[in-house]
Amino acid sequence: MFIVDVRMGSADVRQAARFYREVLELPVAVSEGIAVVTVGASTITLVEDATAREGNHLAFTIPSNLFADAKRWLAERVEPMRWGTGEDELRLGEPWNSESVYFLGPDGVILEAITRHSLGNASGEPFSSAQLLCVSEVGLATSDVAGTFAAIRQQFGIETFAGESPDFTTAGDQQGLLILVTAGRSWFPTDHVGAATESLQVSIGGTAAGEFRAPEGWTVRSVLDGSAKHELT
Repeated sequence: MFIVDVRMGSADVRQAARFYREVLELPVAVSEGIAVVTVGASTITLVEDATAREGNHLAFTIPSNLFADAKRWLAERVEPMRWGTGEDELRLGEPWNSESVYFLGPDGVILEAITRHSLGNASGEPFSSAQLLCVSEVGLATSDVAGTFAAIRQQFGIETFAGESPDFTTAGDQQGLLILVTAGRSWFPTDHVGAATESLQVSIGGTAAGEFRAPEGWTVRSVLDGSAKHELT
């Protein structure tokens, strides 16, 4: 599975666009009340919404050999978020096999740069915004994690990636993950930014066709079938 586009509300589209363009140095197209941010093979579509509130999470895949370089690059532009232990990075074993650094984006979104070693996507280029390869995780808040995952699995043929629990389940694979969490649950690494994703619209590819509308208001829909090619390098 891969994430094609994430459409989300922004209380100030132009300010958010400046962050993605000037801080993360990503291509951004702005028109009246809307901005489209290109993150490698994915896009983030920001729509003006005065009621937008913090509570979203997105992760960007980076090359498997450039975590230290990416962390330095980001630290020149944003302040990495820290865990309660004081650490500013996260390493996970199987099935994740990953390294991550988190930072705060516009509208309170929790952003993450993550290496996924199992992808084998090492790069010989110096780290730059061009090495933000795609949006590979999007957080989705729900009152019923198990029921929502079951419905998504049935609709799109997506299996769990790292097991199921009552308040946190991942759906997808290393290329793209829907992170299903109990509404209000704090996003890592904070203890205060509760998950809230009512207006989110996620377009995915590489799955069975269809659309799922959550009772909470967010939507997932398949826009490209499993035969479509998704470039991650």
